[in-house]
Amino acid sequence: MDNSSYHRKAEKEIVKIGEAIGIDIMWFYLPKYSPWLNPVEAEWRIFKRLYLPLREFESKDEFIKLFFRFIDDRMKQRIKIC
Repeated sequence: MDNSSYHRKAEKEIVKIGEAIGIDIMWFYLPKYSPWLNPVEAEWRIFKRLYLPLREFESKDEFIKLFFRFIDDRMKQRIKIC
């Protein structure tokens, strides 16, 4: 998990819940400024390079549709690899 403040807040709440039900929860955070360790960053980089270069969107819905098309395309590629 990255070091965002909202993740830190969630950690405290989730650890309390885990303690209440008898589960030990350990969190591991990525070092600051280490996007190469986060797989989402690699996917975002591919999305920006292949789907977004010099493009303007007419609406938020147009962007969302493109984003879901990207996810669908990536999933199809991964299925072919397996």
